[in-house]
Amino acid sequence: MDIDHEHEVIEAFFARGVTWVAAESAQVTTQLSSSTAPSDDFIEELLFHANGPASLEEIICRATVNELNALIEAGLQEVLTRISGSILIGDKKLVIGAKRDELEKALSSHGIQVADLDEYYKVLQIKEIAEGFKHRQGFRPLPKWSKSAQTLEYQSSCVPDFKHETIHGYEVGTQEVRDYLRSAKVFLDALRKKRGRDRIKN
Repeated sequence: MDIDHEHEVIEAFFARGVTWVAAESAQVTTQLSSSTAPSDDFIEELLFHANGPASLEEIICRATVNELNALIEAGLQEVLTRISGSILIGDKKLVIGAKRDELEKALSSHGIQVADLDEYYKVLQIKEIAEGFKHRQGFRPLPKWSKSAQTLEYQSSCVPDFKHETIHGYEVGTQEVRDYLRSAKVFLDALRKKRGRDRIKN
């Protein structure tokens, strides 16, 4: 996989999507300006119908974050395969399909501390959000029942503006996704540069 090309494709998809959202937003503004005292239901329908700007922004942002998370995993897999010279982790597990923590642990054994790379904290946010959309219907980490304490224990989140006492979803808009696009690129570049330095040493 050409990581740079894939990132460019994701970035282009997002840019096209933002343009689409802007066009739909302009139409909504026009409709609202010609309507006298529009009801809340009418406004909501304009924003959230199938082509509504709010609906489009949600799906475009979600798709972009999901693709970035997949690209980051592909980058980790590619670097591990090249630096180890093997498609396996140990003797049995394929690099492709390995869990993120397994990839990071294997890279650590080759001298690459993934957590020390630029923008790693943002990469964790991308991962958490993608998993939230995939497994939790877009909710932040859900509380778990503690048998010993007989109460709910709230889970931590690495995404800002998280209140442990509440259960709510992620608020990911176009500006946040722009930041994630940049952070993913910085992280992947740092990962591959690290691989290059280690290969020169060896």
